[in-house]
Amino acid sequence: MSENIGLVKSHIYPKFLFKDLKGLKGNDKMVQLRPNDKIKQKRMSDYFYEEGLLCKTCEIKISVYEKYLENFLFKEIESDNYFIEETNSFSIIHLKNIDYKQYKLGLLSILWRSSITNHLDYKNVDLGDKHNERIRLMILNDDCKEVNDYPILTSIMDKENDLINTILPIEKSKTNGIIQYTFYINKFGFYFMVGSEEKMNSIKYYDFLPNHSGNLKIMKHQKNYMKGLFESYLFNDSSLRIKYNK
Repeated sequence: MSENIGLVKSHIYPKFLFKDLKGLKGNDKMVQLRPNDKIKQKRMSDYFYEEGLLCKTCEIKISVYEKYLENFLFKEIESDNYFIEETNSFSIIHLKNIDYKQYKLGLLSILWRSSITNHLDYKNVDLGDKHNERIRLMILNDDCKEVNDYPILTSIMDKENDLINTILPIEKSKTNGIIQYTFYINKFGFYFMVGSEEKMNSIKYYDFLPNHSGNLKIMKHQKNYMKGLFESYLFNDSSLRIKYNK
């Protein structure tokens, strides 16, 4: 990330995002699903990292953003101190007092690390040199830029009625010239959008993107949404996914 020497073991996904996936001590293994591959088990404490990915200085810098994300995602949202709007398809959580810079750069650091790593599970994420460098400098310089610079949507599962302790393969799709990388980690969904300035300026749903106002809307999925995603991978059947009306 910088010219500092002394590269260290760095987690690609922050450790707090998969802490709930660990079992009892001595049984902290996860089941790993890969298309056209055998089902494997891997110890959680040794997962989602790469040796020599970041220098120590950069690791510490990113950890500040990760701490904010941990507090927001696992304390603020779970406090239930917010207004919920019901729609015909899903619920919308209305949040206030979001730190735009910390929230956005914290999440972008996950996207960036996923792009620069050689880890097999992140092979779908390839931002290219231009975007890799631009996001690197945003993080290095504490520069969150404007709302449509790498916008991010956030969603959450119904923790009482879903298969939440799950990490799914990263999905890559392209619509109207905008590339979307979708991460489902534990009970959260993060949707990163990458494209030209012209394409990004066409995005209109500002209330659902981290922004300078401090207000943020987060989609809460129907029950068993994650379960449907998981089974669609397990049985290679996309019809098992819950689809919302447009």
